[in-house]
Amino acid sequence: MEAPENQPESEFYRIVAACEPGWESAVSGEIERRFPNAQSQSMPEGWVATQIPRSDVAGDAAPRVIAFARQVLPNAIEIVAPSVSKLAAMIVDELGPKLDTLPGPWRWHVFNNAVSQPEIMTANPGRGVETQKKKSKRAISSEPIGARRCGFVQQAVMEQLEKRYRRLGRRGHSESRATFADDESFVQFALVDVDRGFLSVLTPEQRQAWQHSISGWCGGDLEVPQDKAAPSRASQKLYEAELRWGRPVQRGEVCVDLGSSPGGWAWVALRRGASVTAVDRSPLREDLMEHRRLTFVRGDAFKFEPAQPVDWLFSDVIAYPARILELLTQWVTQRWCRRFCVTIKFQGREDDAILMDYAQMLSAHTTSFALRRLKVNKNEVTAYGEVAGFET
Repeated sequence: MEAPENQPESEFYRIVAACEPGWESAVSGEIERRFPNAQSQSMPEGWVATQIPRSDVAGDAAPRVIAFARQVLPNAIEIVAPSVSKLAAMIVDELGPKLDTLPGPWRWHVFNNAVSQPEIMTANPGRGVETQKKKSKRAISSEPIGARRCGFVQQAVMEQLEKRYRRLGRRGHSESRATFADDESFVQFALVDVDRGFLSVLTPEQRQAWQHSISGWCGGDLEVPQDKAAPSRASQKLYEAELRWGRPVQRGEVCVDLGSSPGGWAWVALRRGASVTAVDRSPLREDLMEHRRLTFVRGDAFKFEPAQPVDWLFSDVIAYPARILELLTQWVTQRWCRRFCVTIKFQGREDDAILMDYAQMLSAHTTSFALRRLKVNKNEVTAYGEVAGFET
């Protein structure tokens, strides 16, 4: 994207975000509401890029939340080169001098946002129309197109770093996990085309400023376990939130599950060894209703108040986002829960703006929080975090 007239490229801050194809407008809408002077850049499907005047970003202390993005690359630099070796050389030119001034470790992720191999509909005589994998040299496996090239780029960069900045290579690692070390820098390269990508280098301080939008998982993607014994697929939401946060429900903890039926989230907590109070107008699955660590309260989830603070608030209630915000605000500001995991369900894109209200409230009353459209979410965002004011 060309910078506006009389304003050089250096005066602009680029944000690149990876998202599920079809959700680009939701991501760009979030960025434009957060930074009103953001200007969109043409990108392939599954990608969003905007440029923002650096003056709008400098000194900005409000929570930087882009909930509908799978992964975010702040302060991204565009790199274009015809080969892997030249891409790697240009990445090292940018990366080496920046990391050379930082003493701590650095995490290094290279990813693309490709979906699985394309499928085509073919007629099979006697069996009607069936779906089969497109037959081509690039579809030999189910590996997304470009994933192997990402591996080649990652290896070439490390090899060139070893030659030019030997000590830097020794501090780098490509591990994916939820948490970061306090002194850990974060380097990402997103390959959006075969010869084009974006590099983002965050110091520990910059990484902290973007903590609500970036993921410690490569490309923001992870495998979510499927539990066929659970009462519903909703259990995967809690499994994924636990993985992304790096903080699963613990044995002996006390949980309240609002709108619990048929019991997908209660199922996860009970398997962890926690106790659950399930609140709903309808009963849970029979085996859960008989569980010795489950207490069922028949009633309105929005009117329930715990007798004393609990370790976890769960809610996957179907309600308007504003109503869920009222519910979560009450539980957080009254300190009725130490931690929470709550689903926010949307009717349409016009509701998305309320996420800024969620971010402001949670920023004021929590020690950590996330607002993220999970891999298993539909038209939803999941809020999870830890409430301030509790002893550690």
